[in-house]
Amino acid sequence: MSVNNMRINYKKLIVILLGFLIVVVLIFVGTSRVNSNTYVYEKMWKIDIPNGFKEIYSAKSDIGFTGDGIRYSIYEYNGEPIENVEFVLKNKSEVKEKIDSLLTKIEVEESMKIDTAEDFQLCVLEKNNDTIIFCKSSEKLYVVQETQ
Repeated sequence: MSVNNMRINYKKLIVILLGFLIVVVLIFVGTSRVNSNTYVYEKMWKIDIPNGFKEIYSAKSDIGFTGDGIRYSIYEYNGEPIENVEFVLKNKSEVKEKIDSLLTKIEVEESMKIDTAEDFQLCVLEKNNDTIIFCKSSEKLYVVQETQ
């Protein structure tokens, strides 16, 4: 085998390895997006959480094969509206018990729970036996979802 043939084989090998690496990276990036809480909220509830919202905390129960379980996220809130989510001032005590129960089930530490003493607005969406609760304060957006 001549030196030129060996160089061509090395070039082919490098191109194949780079192609494989690119495919692996694309699969990893795509899978991590599909498994994110934000993606689940957007697809299941037909909402659009703006890209400027940064998730600063999340917790979840063991998620079943069909996606059932409890998810909890805290986002930095920058004031942008969320499509299909209308916040209203509501009686917090009606929702507080449900939120406390769900967050206790997934063992969220106290410092990460929603401060119900703070003024915030709520949006509760329900579909079949599934519920999602949005709580908006001046600086944070809290999202609690229970799917069954």
